[in-house]
Formats: sequence, structure tokens, C-alpha cells
Amino acid sequence: MKEIFIDCDCHCETLRIEKHETEFWFSFWQQGFSCKEKYSFFDKLRLAIHVLKNGHGYADMVIISNNRAKELIKFLEQTNGAN
Repeated sequence: MKEIFIDCDCHCETLRIEKHETEFWFSFWQQGFSCKEKYSFFDKLRLAIHVLKNGHGYADMVIISNNRAKELIKFLEQTNGAN
């Protein structure tokens, strides 16, 4: 399995793409509960409790820049023919 992580430009979410045999798996991971760059200990604790309680830390939308989109395209092109 090959994978890539693409951080959202707002620094709040991350897109994870996994290449499995015949498909790509996309998951959206939330890095925090608000879009601020530095998180306090309590913000981090709240996120950890959320993940432990709900089993996930995903979010629903990721914003990527043109450069990040190029990284994504390159990754997809490199892995599209690979198993």
C-alpha cells in the first residue's frame, strides 16, 4: 500500500490518500476543533478525547493550494498503474 498526506492550507485538516490494488481511499483528518495554528494543552486533550470516544478524528472538507494539487496529481499518476 502507498499513501500520501496533504495538509489543508488552513492547517486544520489533512487529506490522506491510500492506494490499494484497484482503488484510492480518501480520508479527511481533523487536526483540531478550530482553525488556529497553535493549540493549547486543553485543545489537544479535547481532540484526543474526541478520537478515543468516537474512534476517528476526521473532518469533511480540505482546501489545497495549486502546489498541493500538483503533489496530489503526481502521486495519483505515479501510483495509478502500480499494485
